[in-house]
Amino acid sequence: MTILHQHRAVTKSDRSFSSRAGLIQGIPVKVAGMNRPRTGQVGNRNYHSTFDALPARDRSAALLSTGGDADLADELVVALLDGLAADIEALRVCAFAPDRTGLAELAHRMRGATRYCGVPALDAAVEALERAASVGDGMSVSASFADVEAQALRLMLV
Repeated sequence: MTILHQHRAVTKSDRSFSSRAGLIQGIPVKVAGMNRPRTGQVGNRNYHSTFDALPARDRSAALLSTGGDADLADELVVALLDGLAADIEALRVCAFAPDRTGLAELAHRMRGATRYCGVPALDAAVEALERAASVGDGMSVSASFADVEAQALRLMLV
């Protein structure tokens, strides 16, 4: 059983992102330029993040965390991507709830998966969300959730 599966059972029904660059919350995702740095856009809203300077994917980090097992590294990333939309939706529900304890716990579990998948930008964004939720700072939680959302979208577009 992989580390990701230990944190959360991933099922094919978790997919609400359509394909890799499809839909977020039923809204088509547009990508600006194939050879330029990618900026995700959902509706009229652009997604930019504090963590855009970090790579969305880092294959060497994924291989390092799996002891050089390329098949396992690929399996972990696929499992993360398959469940990412459901994870983001669960974080959204918790982010706007009055009790931040559930959000901190959910972000902690999600980070357990992201740290092994070679997705440094998303991992850093989830870590920042976990910290903000732990101290109960509502403004930081909102900004951090937006960063997580932006990095999840960016990862889906890679």
